[in-house]
Amino acid sequence: MGKIIISLLLSFTLLASEGLTFEFEEDHWDFSGELQSTVFVAPEARDEFSHEGHFRPTINFSTKGIVFSLKGEAVAKESADGAIDRLSEEEKRWLFNAKEASVSFSDGPVTLSVGKQVLDWSVTDTVSPSDLLSPFDLERPIDRERIGIFSVILKVGDEEKFSELVFVPKVTPSRLPQGNWNLFPEDVLVAKQEVDSQPQIAFRGKYLWQDFDLGVIYYHGIAFSPNARGEKTLTGFVLVPFYDQLDAGVVSVSKELLGFIVRAEVGYFDHETGDDFFSYVVSLDREFYEVFREEDSLYFLLQYSDQVVSSESQAGFSGWIDFRRIFDNSLTATFVYQFSEESEWELNGEWAHSIDTGSGYAEVEVSKEVHFEKTSMEVKVGADFFYGPEETFWGGYEDEQLIYAGVSFHF
Repeated sequence: MGKIIISLLLSFTLLASEGLTFEFEEDHWDFSGELQSTVFVAPEARDEFSHEGHFRPTINFSTKGIVFSLKGEAVAKESADGAIDRLSEEEKRWLFNAKEASVSFSDGPVTLSVGKQVLDWSVTDTVSPSDLLSPFDLERPIDRERIGIFSVILKVGDEEKFSELVFVPKVTPSRLPQGNWNLFPEDVLVAKQEVDSQPQIAFRGKYLWQDFDLGVIYYHGIAFSPNARGEKTLTGFVLVPFYDQLDAGVVSVSKELLGFIVRAEVGYFDHETGDDFFSYVVSLDREFYEVFREEDSLYFLLQYSDQVVSSESQAGFSGWIDFRRIFDNSLTATFVYQFSEESEWELNGEWAHSIDTGSGYAEVEVSKEVHFEKTSMEVKVGADFFYGPEETFWGGYEDEQLIYAGVSFHF
């Protein structure tokens, strides 16, 4: 069935490969998208081969200060859900899904956006204390794909100085990793995941002052990493997973220094039930040119992240994993090497290492992009590696080492 769907989508993409852009007086709309097909090989896993395909069409229409945006996704994959075993198996992925669907109104410095939107407030890489609003699809934790949520956004200002207010009326939980690690003992009963429907609200301010990019955020809502509490029932003791209420404040600063971009942020996370802690991240990144040959370039990022617990929880389940804190006392490095602007060959990788647990992961990928008149194609080959003691988070994924190859069409 998946191959049939991919074939149909491929045919549709080829028919639309010229791309569509129309303008009628002040009106403008365009249709673009991506078709992606990837094959995975997991030598250590029970299911050695797997395949997944994605078709992501995008439609934008604008007229007289009003912009309509729709980003869809059709998925064909063998893994239908991304929930921890025995926790929320009812949370299936839809074959067809609107990842984003919103309308925005602009008048001078004021913009109002309403609808399903993906919000990225990150300042640093991988784990950013400022990135509080969008839940994540953590089926493969190193991908960290954001999930769209229904939200109302009011923004006043420009890119150098603005204030932004966000209202989210309903909780959308993160999709959790599949059961590759022992979250609960086998004899522990786990109840259905509990999702609080309380609204969330957040404020962000940004100000550019003498080359210092300053930011401040306040958030009131829920933590996207779930907690668990024990309850007695007629059948015995069970664990009830739930999402903890959270108040958080974050400050950040970015500045160019000696050719490097220096970024730093610190946030305080006040949970109703879980630990209260400070989380901080510091990073350096820079792009170098003519490194090994003429016309090549190398982008490199080095980051350190950690936390300081100010108040430990007395009610949380000690075996739970907080996905925001798996990068505590950790180093992360990222690089992107381009052989030349004309060849469009690219080598990139990411490495994260937990100093406390001696565990981590590495990912490396080689890709080649080919441009046509109005379309492009990208071919990539890569591998993911996990290491560390089996009882650690990353070490628990050692059987999920992946080698993959894929092709993407963009139109």
